[in-house]
Amino acid sequence: MYFLVLLQDLDPDRVVDHEPFIDSLIARNVILLGGAFDDPPRPGIGAAYVLRHDSLAEAEATVATDPLVRNGAVVATVSAWDLVGINTAAIDPDLRDIP
Repeated sequence: MYFLVLLQDLDPDRVVDHEPFIDSLIARNVILLGGAFDDPPRPGIGAAYVLRHDSLAEAEATVATDPLVRNGAVVATVSAWDLVGINTAAIDPDLRDIP
């Protein structure tokens, strides 16, 4: 199952250790993609990521360990997402080898 995590109301003064957290998700193969929005879909939504877990409870537990969430830097919303496919050929070649 896939879960969309929206990060809202970012407090820039409380941002710490998010990048190592994302790196740990990559190492565990539980994150599919993520990033910040240049033009948010709704006011206040600054970034999003997509997790792969067996249940909503697992996804919520992972999100709870995000330093941005733990430190109160963002409000996170986790929603089940019925992902129907991924076109790997459409991935920007510059992003294919990001560790």
